[in-house]
Amino acid sequence: MAAEVRGVLDGMDRATAEQRIARDSGFARQVAAWEQRLAPWAAEIPEMLPAPHVWDRIAGALPPQTPRPGLWQSLAFWRGFSLAAGALAAACIAALVYFGAFMQPEPLVATIEGGGQRHFVATIDVKRGTVATGHCLLRFATGVGLCTVSDGTGALAGFHARVRVTADSSIPKLWHWDGTYSFTNG
Repeated sequence: MAAEVRGVLDGMDRATAEQRIARDSGFARQVAAWEQRLAPWAAEIPEMLPAPHVWDRIAGALPPQTPRPGLWQSLAFWRGFSLAAGALAAACIAALVYFGAFMQPEPLVATIEGGGQRHFVATIDVKRGTVATGHCLLRFATGVGLCTVSDGTGALAGFHARVRVTADSSIPKLWHWDGTYSFTNG
């Protein structure tokens, strides 16, 4: 009990004494009484600093302290960052491929409008690599027009047509083409 009160027990002995204090109230009262009696003497003992060579031996016995690298020097951070960046890049490429396969460019149509009429000049279908050139006069008021196509490229090479165009009133943007067309070689 005296060694416990003075605080000089080591390791297992100290753990055993603390367990006994926790379970044996009589022993705990005795230890508390002795600590109270000896406490005034502890105040009379002057503080002493160890000699510098003692501090050197303590520092030598401790494991070396290595500074922790910051976030920018962390290999784990850069591995995780590169994995996330690669996954994002792969997802972007997959989205471009997926949506590119389903999005088909609309044919380009060059027109001149005026006086409630549309004059067709040319149409270009980029996907098929075709161009048709000609002229259409469409009257919006009557929904009737006349188109003449004089030539083309790609699948429309040598294409000639003269057709009457009629708007379908039941389906918006649907036009009926009636007339003749032909393909000439060269």
